[in-house]
Amino acid sequence: MKRSPKVKRQALKRANGCCEQCRWPAELWVKQYMAEDNLTRARAIAAICELKGWGGLTSLLFVDHKIALALGGADAVENTQVLCHPCHQAKKDLTKIAKCKRVSNRRATFEARMREKAGSDDHETNGRG
Repeated sequence: MKRSPKVKRQALKRANGCCEQCRWPAELWVKQYMAEDNLTRARAIAAICELKGWGGLTSLLFVDHKIALALGGADAVENTQVLCHPCHQAKKDLTKIAKCKRVSNRRATFEARMREKAGSDDHETNGRG
């Protein structure tokens, strides 16, 4: 599904330059760096990323879908959250952990069914023989 630039703009406007998770005022930092050191916006963002150890980001805030588009989430402002890099990474890590747990649970369920089936096949064979 294609992401709407309008939804992204509306989400960023709603956040007012802050991470909606930790409330870090990213836009305030950018403006301060631009004013103090006479930097372009891109150079100010690069300087903040270097200071924070985030390396090579082109934006300090990310518009993230609460329910991923790939999982059927809507590309609507109500389904978005604006996150700074650390909050975005934490969410991605939690999502990966949750996915691993789901896969592990499915595998365990499948293996249990296979054992049950193998056990019932043994009983049928033993009962006939």
